[in-house]
Amino acid sequence: MPRKILIITPFHLPNIGGAESFVDGLEEAAKKWFDVTTLTFQPFEGKAQKYEEYYYKRGSLRIHRIGWPIRHGRLWQGFGLINALIIAPRLAINASLLALHGKYDIVHAQGLISAFVGVWLKKIFKIKLFVTLLALYDFNERTRVFKWLVRFTLRQCDTIFVEGKNGRKDIEKLVSKKKIVIFNHWVNQDIFKPGTVRCFDKIRVLYIGRAIPIKGRHIIEGAERLLNNPKYEFTYVENTPFKDLPKLYQDHHIVCVPSLYSEGYSRVVAEAVSCGCHVISSNRGSLPEMIEMIGEAIEPTARNFAKQIEYETTILQCIDEVSLGFAKDNFNQNNSRAFLNEYTNA
Repeated sequence: MPRKILIITPFHLPNIGGAESFVDGLEEAAKKWFDVTTLTFQPFEGKAQKYEEYYYKRGSLRIHRIGWPIRHGRLWQGFGLINALIIAPRLAINASLLALHGKYDIVHAQGLISAFVGVWLKKIFKIKLFVTLLALYDFNERTRVFKWLVRFTLRQCDTIFVEGKNGRKDIEKLVSKKKIVIFNHWVNQDIFKPGTVRCFDKIRVLYIGRAIPIKGRHIIEGAERLLNNPKYEFTYVENTPFKDLPKLYQDHHIVCVPSLYSEGYSRVVAEAVSCGCHVISSNRGSLPEMIEMIGEAIEPTARNFAKQIEYETTILQCIDEVSLGFAKDNFNQNNSRAFLNEYTNA
């Protein structure tokens, strides 16, 4: 019998975001080999099916979507007490009901709030607990109470998945290093791939990110004003369905990631380079680690991004073969094995 995995996550498609895309990819990889049940919420806008069920040769996928106890906004912005108070009780009740009947081998929590719920399930139902941290939390700058709470929670976990070396560095003072597993994101490179034609009538520059100031859209807008050149066409995207992303990258030459905070591993980078785009990123968080072999991470100012866009224009190819090769080596679906192996060996 396949092992039974319960994924707990507030992040899920059709909501838009990197965490949502990651969970979708994790489900796609795991459902082929394991019996996967996902507990999540209804989307911020509209409604999705409350329950979905799919069967495969060796595994299965079941998705349970629960309603919000109160109306929720459209965007996640880090960890917050209000989010925790809204999400955790609802997840805990419904996850407990599933665990009563499911007899799961592993609970896999996505994010800190879900991890709090996972600790409860582990104590009550004696289930192994995994957690994925999909952000850098800068624990050294947090309050003692917050660090104590996170330390207590993470020490209850059997395995903690983190994004890259910076992810490990972020938590290594809080928990045993033996529990930490580094992973890299992956994208479906049968979908995220170069298009057949890239027009060069203009140099097309893409910014894609949530509508919050720390994502740095205003920096790229400033770079556009400084360049003030009709040969450049800038596109700003905040809410694009996942299915439309490949075509969006394929239509652009340069993708900018001007984050102003300690960004974890960015799926925008993985998706863009897989489509053969040049990527310019800020030097915050894990972004330098992601692009160290294909570009330079820069201080996020409008002037710096304008200069780097001009430089990238001088070396622009129809497809950035260096980025594409890097993507094939580093962002392919083999990266999902970090999770599948832990599921198997737990």
